[in-house]
Amino acid sequence: MLLPGGVRGFGNREGRAPALLAPAFAGLRHPWRESPLYSQTHAHHPEKALFFSFPFSSFFLSLFLFLFLFLFFSFFSISFFFYFFFSFFGGLVSGSDSLVDRGSLQRVKDALALKGVDFAVVELPSSTRTAVDAARSIGCEVAQIVKSLVFCSLTSRKPVLVLACGINRVNEALVAEYVGEPIFKPDAAFVRSATGFAIGGVSPVGHIQPIFTLIDEDLLKYPRIWAAAGTPNSVFGLDSAGLLALTGGRVVKIT
Repeated sequence: MLLPGGVRGFGNREGRAPALLAPAFAGLRHPWRESPLYSQTHAHHPEKALFFSFPFSSFFLSLFLFLFLFLFFSFFSISFFFYFFFSFFGGLVSGSDSLVDRGSLQRVKDALALKGVDFAVVELPSSTRTAVDAARSIGCEVAQIVKSLVFCSLTSRKPVLVLACGINRVNEALVAEYVGEPIFKPDAAFVRSATGFAIGGVSPVGHIQPIFTLIDEDLLKYPRIWAAAGTPNSVFGLDSAGLLALTGGRVVKIT
């Protein structure tokens, strides 16, 4: 089948360059065109010279496109891999934390029920890690919030729990006198191992071991008080008069 201009593809036996393709590739430049072999071929068989020079440009263009597509898809493949990887394992970690919190909350409920205390556990949508946050969520005074603060004795390395009024600042020197040795604030890992609760969710009850407990005398000024129920977003309310019987703690002045 003849192409327009009397060309039979690249196999034009009449020795003429392809009429349709020659103008399109007339501007191509390549070192191959400068070689003697190209000059001789072009002189006797122009269509073959054009045929020989074209693959060089096609090769580099194809190579460029291949590398571009390879890098493009590699980048997105790696991005999607890390996205799903962290999403999956992040969900597992988040889920495990939720299970731990649920276990802590249930432990507090069981301890309160065992003591026969009339209580009401409230799970709040916002965090109760601070007394101000808890009071705002509950709708009570900050002074009615029980701050559960864990200290560690310097020599014996035993935990000390201070149940403080929400507006009071603990005088550590006074607490050290009650304990009989210096105290310091431990890290989160110590708090968790000593009480079974995370910082911000330490409850007055339900600990995994007996803990020496001090109760702020100012808490007894309020008929109703609120304390953490084992998680950062759960609290329970009780009569302040029952806090001593519930914890077995010692009522002292802490400020």
